Amino acid sequence: MTSVGVRVWDLPLRLFHWALALLVVVALFTGDAAGEWLYWHRLAGLSILWLLVFRLSWGFCGPTYARFSQFAPTPAKLMTYFRGQWRGEGHSPLGALSVFALIFILLLQVSLGLFARDDTGFMGPLSSLISLSQAEQITDWHRLSANVVFLLVLLHISAIIYYRLFCQQSLVLPMITGVKKDSVAPATEGGGPKALIISVLLATIAVVAVLQAGAPKSAPSDAPPVVTPAW
Repeated sequence: MTSVGVRVWDLPLRLFHWALALLVVVALFTGDAAGEWLYWHRLAGLSILWLLVFRLSWGFCGPTYARFSQFAPTPAKLMTYFRGQWRGEGHSPLGALSVFALIFILLLQVSLGLFARDDTGFMGPLSSLISLSQAEQITDWHRLSANVVFLLVLLHISAIIYYRLFCQQSLVLPMITGVKKDSVAPATEGGGPKALIISVLLATIAVVAVLQAGAPKSAPSDAPPVVTPAW
């Protein structure tokens, strides 16, 4: 216990946060591009998938303030927050809603992108598994949900500005240093190398599985030649 500074955000969570912010910006600005930009859009999408799977795993086996059970926005917590009586570290109940909303919409967006295909030449890793008409419909949904992602990003930035101007509280600095000053809450604990390895492996397996599922299926080298009938 200390009132000088408490380590709230662990390093893997901070790296996840800033990497996700960068990749979402890249994905949004390359979404309607063409040519070489499509490669970066696809790469950003797969990287976001990796990060999201990592975060889901880290939310169960990571340290204190990274765990979903610690900041799940229950009705009781939300009522306490809106009454101005909530006290705690990590995500506030309202901030927790934002976190869950972002994770959900980004998972939806990435899942749709895996099957998307359009006339710009973009093909999601799994688009070959469905028909062209289905892929085009999913592409429309993918573009539509991008607007929701953009809106949630704007709300997130607005909340940061609000806390800085009206609450005299920086949400950015603790996410850089991991330390929140003037706090008496217990420091984050748990996680550790084993949990980190598990989360990294699960995220990597998920991306590799997607790429393998969408890889072109080549015929075996010893397969008999296909004979075309004379008629």
